[in-house]
Amino acid sequence: MRLPSVRKKLLKGSTLTKGMEGLTVFPVTFRNLLSMGEESGRMQPGLLKLGRYYQVQIDYRLDNLSKLIEPILLAVIFGMVLTLALAILLPIWKINEVMRPKF
Repeated sequence: MRLPSVRKKLLKGSTLTKGMEGLTVFPVTFRNLLSMGEESGRMQPGLLKLGRYYQVQIDYRLDNLSKLIEPILLAVIFGMVLTLALAILLPIWKINEVMRPKF
């Protein structure tokens, strides 16, 4: 069941909550808050609270994501610096080996 089916149910006269019953895209708390807003006739305050809640959740997850990515980026940068250093130093060591007098 997708969102166009919710639209069809709304056009037939169903409520938004009943139209969203089969959808697993929206969490239960979202549907419950919509249901309460529809029953009371005041959906805006509930949707504003829900928007603030999800904004806090997204901000928290983005902060944690950056903390998780940081060690990976450090390892990648370390690998790049190591490759660059070896690319510079290995030819110097090879030249030193070749130029060394053999006894």
